[in-house]
Amino acid sequence: MGGLRIPELFRVRAIAREVLDPLPAYSGLSCGVLAERIVYFGLARYGWLVRVVEELLPWADRVAPKFVEALFRRTVYPVFCGGATVKEALHRLRGELPSSVELMVDYAHEHAVDGRMAEANCDRIRRLVARVPEGSPIRHYALKLSGIIPTSVLVHQSAYLRGRRARPHPQWHRYVDLATALAEFIIERNLTLHVDAEESWVQDAIHHLAMEWVFRWNREGARVYTTFQMYRRDHLGWLERAISDCRARGCVLGVKLVRGAYVQKEQAYARREGVASVLYDTKEEVDRAYHRGVVMCLESVPVVQLCVASHNPVTVVFCLGLAEVNDHVRSYMWFAHLLGMADPLTWWVARYGLRVAKFVPIGEVRAVLPYLMRRLEENSGIHQQMGRELSWYVYAWKKRCGV
Repeated sequence: MGGLRIPELFRVRAIAREVLDPLPAYSGLSCGVLAERIVYFGLARYGWLVRVVEELLPWADRVAPKFVEALFRRTVYPVFCGGATVKEALHRLRGELPSSVELMVDYAHEHAVDGRMAEANCDRIRRLVARVPEGSPIRHYALKLSGIIPTSVLVHQSAYLRGRRARPHPQWHRYVDLATALAEFIIERNLTLHVDAEESWVQDAIHHLAMEWVFRWNREGARVYTTFQMYRRDHLGWLERAISDCRARGCVLGVKLVRGAYVQKEQAYARREGVASVLYDTKEEVDRAYHRGVVMCLESVPVVQLCVASHNPVTVVFCLGLAEVNDHVRSYMWFAHLLGMADPLTWWVARYGLRVAKFVPIGEVRAVLPYLMRRLEENSGIHQQMGRELSWYVYAWKKRCGV
């Protein structure tokens, strides 16, 4: 591992025993909330049920929109969303999370279909960011670029960058200007900007623009993070090139490492287009790539600031072990988890004295319905993770509620 020391096995096991204890993380949740989470995560394991809900939702939303809104408000919405406003989210999460946990907010919009929708989403994001109070735990903003650049533009521009189109999209620079003005507004509000990774057919354009922002704003630290998807065969190469480019330009590369959230869509795309999948074939290959990415980043500090965005306990224990025996990397590595998931990992990372953030989508129930359905679909495909979340809640409910 180059300049990194490897923790002793007995110490890794000790860390694992602590990290996998869910009780401290759920101390702020009532027995009723624990029971609701058990029901949700129990049902979310069944992919067929999620697909039925997805098929019926458009019809149900036309026939009984108030019922659909009430259903989501009572079930999925409080698990994954902070609330309709910044103020509501801060009020709700006070006491639910350790005081040292930072928040990464996001206006939970989905794809923009045209320029008008893109500009409307930009305006909503500006209003949300403007309402973040100084001194609050909100330190980060997660930006989904397909919400402010139409998908058709991203697809065309990505094809151009891969040499499959002769010219860039004629509207590309218009949307780059729109997105860059928004990014500058977010950074001027002293929030770190995280550019989300998306599907492979739009990711080239997203990564290209994110790296332009890295070169522009990361001269003295990581103000902008770009995301690398370790379930893709080519992203270790992307990461290596990005580190080399930032080292040559004298700037800091903000790296958010994820495994990837679009497995089913990527597989369907590859079958439909008759092309080879960009994804690894097995989970073991993805895990190895993720850990190689972590090591690559930590061996490159101070050129790299690393955000470990993973709910995988093995990965979190691995990173905590590395931080414990390599003190020089502690200030260059931090963690991020989705609201409503991996709470025991969040709690223990904070307890170990490392920075950790919760990703908190904000928006009215109706506005975030597409996001919530995507979250349901993604979670139903991760049976092991859903089973782990369920077991944590069941264990805490039995211990705390006397059952």
